[in-house]
Amino acid sequence: MFENFFKKKPIKRDSKVIIDEIQELFRNEKFDEVIERASLLLSDHDQELVLEANLRIALSYFRKAKYEDSLPIFEKIADAKNDVGSWFNVITSAILANEIDKGKKAFKKTQELQKESNYSQQPSLPQIRYYYACALNDIGLYAEALEQLDELKKIYMQLVITDDTFVYIRGVPFMSHTLDLARKVLIGMNMELSNSTWLKELKAAVDDDGKEIIEKYYEV
Repeated sequence: MFENFFKKKPIKRDSKVIIDEIQELFRNEKFDEVIERASLLLSDHDQELVLEANLRIALSYFRKAKYEDSLPIFEKIADAKNDVGSWFNVITSAILANEIDKGKKAFKKTQELQKESNYSQQPSLPQIRYYYACALNDIGLYAEALEQLDELKKIYMQLVITDDTFVYIRGVPFMSHTLDLARKVLIGMNMELSNSTWLKELKAAVDDDGKEIIEKYYEV
């Protein structure tokens, strides 16, 4: 595996300092400087350093909403690492770059890898579904976004308990966040919230706290 190979070659001390500086620039949202500094490392012989530099460049392009630029770099990283987190980055970049087929294939890949790892990798599959749906909503693919929300709804209905801590430790998005997204998707589909079957079904299955949230914000 790619990760195991690089465990034998830790990043050199001076290189780590450079990466730390780049990460600090990223935290301060100085994305152009991140791209400039990280690009200088791409010819380094330390492939782990190159991988980290590529990640910072791709994340910076993503934060600048330059999804067409971030996507091929995220794909390169995913091909090398082949883990859930790397393919998750491909999902969001691909969808927002209107590379829908690539996004769908990357989502399928995360499902396969989660199953192979007994669902031990991060982000969790429910979290991936949430952000996948967010990206689909952002580009107006409301029906596809609702498919992912349907899967999340099933999870809340099975859990019943909607307390934030309870769902968080199970790798499930806060129900309030999912409901905010559902509002956007349902409105995008020209559905009346107060008469939404989707919300009524969810309300009927969850605990009193969940019912209260739905009643307060959606009048269902």
